[in-house]
Amino acid sequence: MRRGLSVTQKKVVQELVNSDITGKTIEQIAEEYNVTSRTIYRWKNDVEFAQELETQTDVNLKAFLYEANQELKKLIRHGHSEQAKLQGIKLVMQSQGKLRDVQDINANVKQDIVNEGVSTDELAELKSLLGG
Repeated sequence: MRRGLSVTQKKVVQELVNSDITGKTIEQIAEEYNVTSRTIYRWKNDVEFAQELETQTDVNLKAFLYEANQELKKLIRHGHSEQAKLQGIKLVMQSQGKLRDVQDINANVKQDIVNEGVSTDELAELKSLLGG
């Protein structure tokens, strides 16, 4: 039974998570912590190490969410491309559940019809809405 990650392994996890900021390669991280790059690759295949790496990556991304939201708001408010602004608006609307793909809506309507059936009046209303 494992007793958890070593101090060195925990530090290497943090280095890997922040490597996009620090620019350090696995080889550089290995040298800094007096292990081989092969050891780090082996650790990455270890379940406990991989789980900690995933957990710390998730924590790091959640911290990045604020910055991402700020940039998205700037893009929507001050972007030079109308297409980029619209994509930003679409992303915000979707993330808030205010905008859904037509396929999702069609699937929900079909499921409702299967579950509840459709009355004659409802069919007539649908036909008129569809111009039929």
